[in-house]
Amino acid sequence: IPELLPYSDQVYFGKTPKEFVNQVKKALSEDSPEKQIARQIIAKKNTWEMRAKSIETKIKSLVFPKVSIVILIYNQPRLSKIAIESVLNRSKYPNFELILVDNKSNFETLKMLKTYQTQPNVKLILNSENLGFAKGNNLGMKTATGEYIVLLNNDVRVTPGWIERLVYHVRGSKAGLVGPVTNSIGNESKIEINYESSNLTQMEA
Repeated sequence: IPELLPYSDQVYFGKTPKEFVNQVKKALSEDSPEKQIARQIIAKKNTWEMRAKSIETKIKSLVFPKVSIVILIYNQPRLSKIAIESVLNRSKYPNFELILVDNKSNFETLKMLKTYQTQPNVKLILNSENLGFAKGNNLGMKTATGEYIVLLNNDVRVTPGWIERLVYHVRGSKAGLVGPVTNSIGNESKIEINYESSNLTQMEA
Protein backbone atom coordinates (compact mmCIF):
# COMPACT_ATOMS: atom_id res chain seq x y z
CA ILE A 1 0.00 0.00 0.00
CA PRO A 2 1.68 3.26 -1.12
CA GLU A 3 0.55 5.23 1.93
CA LEU A 4 2.60 2.92 4.17
CA LEU A 5 5.89 3.71 2.44
CA PRO A 6 6.67 6.70 4.73
CA TYR A 7 6.56 4.23 7.66
CA SER A 8 9.07 1.76 6.22
CA ASP A 9 11.03 1.80 9.50
CA GLN A 10 8.01 0.46 11.36
CA VAL A 11 6.37 -1.78 8.75
CA TYR A 12 7.51 -4.99 7.06
CA PHE A 13 6.82 -5.31 3.33
CA GLY A 14 6.39 -8.49 1.30
CA LYS A 15 6.06 -8.55 -2.49
CA THR A 16 5.34 -12.27 -2.88
CA PRO A 17 3.16 -14.67 -0.82
CA LYS A 18 6.24 -16.40 0.57
CA GLU A 19 7.93 -13.13 1.44
CA PHE A 20 4.71 -11.92 3.07
CA VAL A 21 4.54 -15.02 5.31
CA ASN A 22 8.18 -14.59 6.32
CA GLN A 23 7.61 -10.95 7.18
CA VAL A 24 4.60 -11.86 9.34
CA LYS A 25 6.73 -14.39 11.23
CA LYS A 26 9.42 -11.77 11.67
CA ALA A 27 6.91 -9.29 13.05
CA LEU A 28 5.43 -11.84 15.47
CA SER A 29 8.85 -12.77 16.83
CA GLU A 30 9.85 -9.18 17.31
CA ASP A 31 10.24 -7.88 20.87
CA SER A 32 10.51 -4.09 20.70
CA PRO A 33 8.28 -1.96 22.97
CA GLU A 34 9.50 1.17 21.16
CA LYS A 35 8.26 -0.12 17.80
CA GLN A 36 4.97 -1.20 19.34
CA ILE A 37 4.36 2.32 20.65
CA ALA A 38 5.40 3.85 17.33
CA ARG A 39 2.98 1.59 15.44
CA GLN A 40 0.15 2.41 17.83
CA ILE A 41 0.72 6.10 17.13
CA ILE A 42 0.69 5.42 13.38
CA ALA A 43 -2.54 3.44 13.71
CA LYS A 44 -4.25 6.23 15.65
CA LYS A 45 -3.31 8.72 12.94
CA ASN A 46 -4.59 6.47 10.15
CA THR A 47 -8.08 5.45 11.20
CA TRP A 48 -10.86 5.22 8.62
CA GLU A 49 -12.30 8.41 10.09
CA MET A 50 -9.01 10.24 9.58
CA ARG A 51 -8.72 8.91 6.03
CA ALA A 52 -12.27 10.02 5.25
CA LYS A 53 -11.49 13.52 6.52
CA SER A 54 -8.31 13.62 4.44
CA ILE A 55 -10.19 12.59 1.30
CA GLU A 56 -12.97 15.07 2.05
CA THR A 57 -10.43 17.89 2.45
CA LYS A 58 -8.77 17.08 -0.87
CA ILE A 59 -12.10 16.84 -2.71
CA LYS A 60 -13.22 20.10 -1.12
CA SER A 61 -10.06 21.87 -2.29
CA LEU A 62 -10.68 20.69 -5.87
CA VAL A 63 -14.35 21.67 -6.01
CA PHE A 64 -14.10 24.64 -3.65
CA PRO A 65 -10.66 26.27 -3.84
CA LYS A 66 -9.67 27.80 -0.53
CA VAL A 67 -10.47 31.49 -0.11
CA SER A 68 -8.61 33.72 2.35
CA ILE A 69 -10.57 36.74 3.59
CA VAL A 70 -8.48 39.55 5.07
CA ILE A 71 -10.04 42.29 7.20
CA LEU A 72 -7.78 45.08 8.44
CA ILE A 73 -9.05 46.65 11.65
CA TYR A 74 -8.23 49.82 13.54
CA ASN A 75 -10.65 50.61 16.37
CA GLN A 76 -14.35 50.86 15.43
CA PRO A 77 -15.29 47.71 17.41
CA ARG A 78 -19.02 47.92 16.63
CA LEU A 79 -18.56 48.20 12.86
CA SER A 80 -15.79 45.60 12.88
CA LYS A 81 -17.93 43.12 14.78
CA ILE A 82 -20.80 43.54 12.30
CA ALA A 83 -18.41 42.86 9.41
CA ILE A 84 -16.89 39.80 11.09
CA GLU A 85 -20.27 38.36 12.07
CA SER A 86 -21.62 38.85 8.56
CA VAL A 87 -18.69 36.89 7.12
CA LEU A 88 -18.95 34.05 9.64
CA ASN A 89 -22.75 33.78 9.63
CA ARG A 90 -23.51 34.37 5.95
CA SER A 91 -20.63 32.56 4.29
CA LYS A 92 -21.78 29.02 3.52
CA TYR A 93 -18.77 28.43 1.28
CA PRO A 94 -17.13 25.31 2.77
CA ASN A 95 -13.47 26.23 2.35
CA PHE A 96 -12.45 29.66 3.63
CA GLU A 97 -10.32 31.25 6.31
CA LEU A 98 -10.85 34.65 7.91
CA ILE A 99 -7.71 36.64 8.74
CA LEU A 100 -8.23 39.54 11.13
CA VAL A 101 -5.33 41.99 11.18
CA ASP A 102 -5.40 44.54 13.98
CA ASN A 103 -3.41 47.75 13.57
CA LYS A 104 -2.86 48.41 17.29
CA SER A 105 -6.45 49.21 18.20
CA ASN A 106 -7.80 50.29 21.57
CA PHE A 107 -8.62 47.91 24.43
CA GLU A 108 -12.31 47.57 23.56
CA THR A 109 -11.53 46.51 19.99
CA LEU A 110 -8.85 44.03 21.08
CA LYS A 111 -11.21 42.49 23.62
CA MET A 112 -13.82 41.98 20.89
CA LEU A 113 -11.31 40.50 18.43
CA LYS A 114 -9.94 37.99 20.94
CA THR A 115 -13.37 36.39 21.23
CA TYR A 116 -12.83 35.00 17.71
CA GLN A 117 -9.32 33.60 18.10
CA THR A 118 -10.51 30.13 19.14
CA GLN A 119 -12.58 29.61 15.99
CA PRO A 120 -10.89 27.05 13.72
CA ASN A 121 -11.07 29.06 10.49
CA VAL A 122 -10.08 32.41 12.02
CA LYS A 123 -6.54 33.77 12.28
CA LEU A 124 -5.88 36.79 14.47
CA ILE A 125 -2.85 39.02 13.93
CA LEU A 126 -2.21 41.69 16.57
CA ASN A 127 0.30 44.27 15.40
CA SER A 128 2.45 45.97 18.01
CA GLU A 129 2.31 49.16 15.94
CA ASN A 130 0.02 50.70 13.36
CA LEU A 131 1.47 49.59 10.02
CA GLY A 132 -0.92 51.62 7.93
CA PHE A 133 -3.48 50.40 5.41
CA ALA A 134 -1.16 48.96 2.75
CA LYS A 135 1.31 47.18 5.04
CA GLY A 136 -1.48 45.86 7.24
CA ASN A 137 -3.24 44.27 4.28
CA ASN A 138 0.06 42.96 2.93
CA LEU A 139 0.69 41.21 6.24
CA GLY A 140 -2.73 39.59 6.04
CA MET A 141 -2.10 38.42 2.48
CA LYS A 142 1.31 37.07 3.47
CA THR A 143 -0.39 34.96 6.14
CA ALA A 144 -3.09 33.71 3.75
CA THR A 145 -3.04 30.07 2.63
CA GLY A 146 -5.92 30.24 0.15
CA GLU A 147 -5.85 30.02 -3.62
CA TYR A 148 -7.83 33.25 -3.75
CA ILE A 149 -7.58 36.30 -1.49
CA VAL A 150 -10.40 38.70 -0.65
CA LEU A 151 -9.72 42.09 0.95
CA LEU A 152 -12.63 43.50 2.95
CA ASN A 153 -12.91 46.79 4.78
CA ASN A 154 -14.11 46.56 8.36
CA ASP A 155 -17.38 48.38 7.60
CA VAL A 156 -18.56 45.87 4.98
CA ARG A 157 -21.62 43.67 5.41
CA VAL A 158 -21.64 40.64 3.12
CA THR A 159 -24.67 38.70 1.92
CA PRO A 160 -25.32 34.96 1.43
CA GLY A 161 -23.55 33.45 -1.58
CA TRP A 162 -21.05 36.28 -1.90
CA ILE A 163 -17.92 34.09 -1.96
CA GLU A 164 -19.38 31.64 -4.48
CA ARG A 165 -20.20 34.42 -6.92
CA LEU A 166 -16.76 36.02 -6.69
CA VAL A 167 -15.00 32.67 -7.15
CA TYR A 168 -17.29 31.77 -10.06
CA HIS A 169 -16.37 34.90 -12.00
CA VAL A 170 -12.64 34.77 -11.36
CA ARG A 171 -12.39 31.03 -12.16
CA GLY A 172 -14.47 31.34 -15.30
CA SER A 173 -12.35 34.05 -16.89
CA LYS A 174 -8.78 35.21 -17.38
CA ALA A 175 -9.31 38.07 -14.94
CA GLY A 176 -6.76 38.49 -12.20
CA LEU A 177 -9.07 40.57 -10.03
CA VAL A 178 -12.83 40.74 -9.50
CA GLY A 179 -15.01 42.85 -7.25
CA PRO A 180 -18.68 43.18 -6.28
CA VAL A 181 -21.08 46.03 -6.84
CA THR A 182 -21.72 48.08 -3.73
CA ASN A 183 -23.52 51.17 -2.52
CA SER A 184 -20.32 52.96 -1.48
CA ILE A 185 -17.28 53.06 -3.74
CA GLY A 186 -15.50 55.56 -5.95
CA ASN A 187 -15.80 53.83 -9.32
CA GLU A 188 -18.26 52.22 -11.75
CA SER A 189 -19.03 49.41 -9.27
CA LYS A 190 -21.25 51.78 -7.30
CA ILE A 191 -24.99 51.23 -7.45
CA GLU A 192 -27.68 53.55 -6.17
CA ILE A 193 -29.47 51.77 -3.35
CA ASN A 194 -30.37 52.48 0.26
CA TYR A 195 -30.11 49.72 2.83
CA GLU A 196 -32.62 50.66 5.49
CA SER A 197 -32.46 47.38 7.38
CA SER A 198 -30.48 44.15 7.53
CA ASN A 199 -33.39 42.32 5.85
CA LEU A 200 -33.35 44.75 2.94
CA THR A 201 -29.60 44.31 2.68
CA GLN A 202 -29.99 40.60 1.96
CA MET A 203 -33.02 41.03 -0.30
CA GLU A 204 -31.49 43.71 -2.50
CA ALA A 205 -28.11 42.00 -2.72
